[in-house]
Amino acid sequence: MSFARIWALRVPIASAAILAGLPWLAFRGALRPALSGLFDPVDEKALSLMTAVALFNAWTIAHLVHLILAYGRERMALPGASAGPFRIPLSTWLVSSLLMAPVVWRVVTYSHQASQHRIAAMLLYAAAGAVAAVLLLMITLAASAWFERWTRRRRGHEAFPALVRAYRHALDVLARHPFLSAGFITDGEDGRGPQLGRGHGLALFLALASVAIYAATGWLTRDIQRPVLASTLSYVLLLVLVLNWILAFATFVLDRIRFPLVLFLLTWIVLVDRFIDRVFPTDNVYRTLTVEAPLPAPAPADVLHHAQPIVVAASGGGIQAAAWTARVLTGLRHVEGFQSHLRLVSAVSGSSVGVMNVLASSPDCGFPPSGSGFDPNTASQESSLHAIGWGLVYKDLIRAIFPFLVSPAVDRASVLEDAWKREPRLQAHYPDPSPWLTTWRRNVHEGLCPGVIFNAMAVETGEPMLFATVGLPTPLQPYGFYERYPQRDVPITTAVRLSAAFPYVSTAARADVDAARGRYVHVVDGGYFDIYGVNTLSAWTHAALTPHAAGGDTPNHVLVLELCDTPLCSGHEGVPEPSAGGPRQAWPFQIYAPLSGLLATWSTGQRVNNRTLLKLLKDYWKNQGVCVESLEIPFDPPGLRATPGDAPRAAPLSWHLTHAEKDAIQHEWDRIGESRRAAVAEFLAGRAATDEGRACLAGIRPPN
Repeated sequence: MSFARIWALRVPIASAAILAGLPWLAFRGALRPALSGLFDPVDEKALSLMTAVALFNAWTIAHLVHLILAYGRERMALPGASAGPFRIPLSTWLVSSLLMAPVVWRVVTYSHQASQHRIAAMLLYAAAGAVAAVLLLMITLAASAWFERWTRRRRGHEAFPALVRAYRHALDVLARHPFLSAGFITDGEDGRGPQLGRGHGLALFLALASVAIYAATGWLTRDIQRPVLASTLSYVLLLVLVLNWILAFATFVLDRIRFPLVLFLLTWIVLVDRFIDRVFPTDNVYRTLTVEAPLPAPAPADVLHHAQPIVVAASGGGIQAAAWTARVLTGLRHVEGFQSHLRLVSAVSGSSVGVMNVLASSPDCGFPPSGSGFDPNTASQESSLHAIGWGLVYKDLIRAIFPFLVSPAVDRASVLEDAWKREPRLQAHYPDPSPWLTTWRRNVHEGLCPGVIFNAMAVETGEPMLFATVGLPTPLQPYGFYERYPQRDVPITTAVRLSAAFPYVSTAARADVDAARGRYVHVVDGGYFDIYGVNTLSAWTHAALTPHAAGGDTPNHVLVLELCDTPLCSGHEGVPEPSAGGPRQAWPFQIYAPLSGLLATWSTGQRVNNRTLLKLLKDYWKNQGVCVESLEIPFDPPGLRATPGDAPRAAPLSWHLTHAEKDAIQHEWDRIGESRRAAVAEFLAGRAATDEGRACLAGIRPPN
């Protein structure tokens, strides 16, 4: 096959490569933490829909290849003999069906291993999905055959004569323009005028069947709170199916004049950016609310008034960070006095979800819970990856093609936010004040509820954007949401969503009031600035201690808890030996080496800086007669630990945990929980929690 033919087939070839190669690619190296969760559906029944969509992908690819080769010479002057489109053999349908086999088999084997899904049940559901797809294909073939007969009947003998006249008139018009008609319209039989080329009718009905699958999937899986047939992989396959039709049609039309597909896409981007957006705003926004008299934010010094205050830095990540943060905080609740002495949590990215769920289970944070038995650990481990997929396919895809059909405030990130509203109190709407961030200041000053700072970042400036239920010290105030937007408020789920806006997984959104201000600030994941939350915590703790020092009422002992879902926390001492490095590289490595280095230093550089920041905080306050010690609580299961000198183990970066990963979280807490509870209890009893603390207390001296 010539290169020209391969180039003409580039869209179906790329679709086939994705369909067959994704099961392999998703488990390779750095991609595994982000993509492996696609192959572990929440429910076994999801395999039926997944199989049906995968089959229609395979059949669409086969038919598009046949169609392009059949009309390639006429449409694009492709060399070689044309392949007749008049009949696709049964063997073609059967062989193309094998493209879906790697996807289905990978789902069956991986989900059985990772989540104990039953192989027999999954194969049964896969068979049911295949049967449904075959039935729909048979209906499609029958409908296209009827269409072929209907459009080729002799004049005066066809049904719906008015419709046929309009159809034939349209063909006559198109036939006069070779750019539009070549490869689509052929000379009619027996002098009956131009006809639609054979095979295009089947393509039309296959496309309509794909639209039917798209619409039915969206309707059946629209309840993201109770996913049954929903599966992120199904949405990915739907996205491939839709783009396959759109891009294959675009290349078939544009390749006649050698207009590159990339240039076509760039032209559409410019049109949206420069013209369409001026009439129909397409930017991603988050909603805010006007509040006339919000509850006042307690000052840092008033929050940190206990004799033995505890502050927490919860590091970011994906759902594993959320689950580990919730597991640790709920586990420490059993220590007498922990709840009342916990004064602040600085949360970033995935840990913000866990902190939100823990606070939502407390009757003293915001308005009382609904009493529905809400479990923060279960909620923090619930898969939300399907919500991202649903929002991507049914909101953001439509926004990209028809920007005027989707609200700017509804996208894959807002759908993810809706999936997190598992506690009924979080689902309340205005004017109910329950879900708003300012109402969660309730009882913070009294010590019944800890203050929280959800760390995000502003894209335009690279500065932090802080959503807080406590007052911020002067150095941090310019970065506070309430400083930037006075008299405005956001739901706590929105603040968490913005703090946990993973790159490309969630959108970079700006406030709905930015348009009136004429200045725009898009908010993304706080992990860009500090994935450990230590920077904000250190600045806040330092400012909270300073007024006490001036007034002589300073707590003489502060405990910093670092919760991290990887083996290395921010305060972890550097490795004593050089790392082992990586594998051998050839010159192409230079193409992506700068980006690779940037990503590698993302967390490593922050960890080094935060370690220095913590040391400076401890040294300064030790000279003032205050002992600040830190206790690390990393997630480091023995079976998953990195060997000395190697890079840290990669945590799951999606919003899905397998059954095995959920068990690992509980087992790790069972392993280390008792020692961490004992250390916290020692601190609350007025003693040191760590060796560092004991040395600090022994060498402390009164301030001058």
